[in-house]
Amino acid sequence: MPFTIFISHGPGDIDVVRFIASQLQLGGQRPLIAHEDRPPKAARSLPKRIRERILESGCVLALISNQGSQSDLVRQEVEFASDKRPIIPIVRGSVSAPGLDFLRGAQIV
Repeated sequence: MPFTIFISHGPGDIDVVRFIASQLQLGGQRPLIAHEDRPPKAARSLPKRIRERILESGCVLALISNQGSQSDLVRQEVEFASDKRPIIPIVRGSVSAPGLDFLRGAQIV
């Protein structure tokens, strides 16, 4: 049975996320891409489907770019997962230290 990995990402990172997902699949893993379950309009709270997908995953890969570090949904996904699943942060580009504050307290691997 493949290991399931939830991939959290900002709005401008989908091409990179698709590449990462394809590489994970080649390695026998099962990636779940956040945007596939996000509602078309921004929600004030994390949608139930996203919470379910995080809980069915073994870990959360958080792709953090400048856009991702400012995304409310990325922050909500990481905060929800932080005490439930290990977080693998991948920082893309130059993200300032304050842009990574939401990772505090997360179980980082």
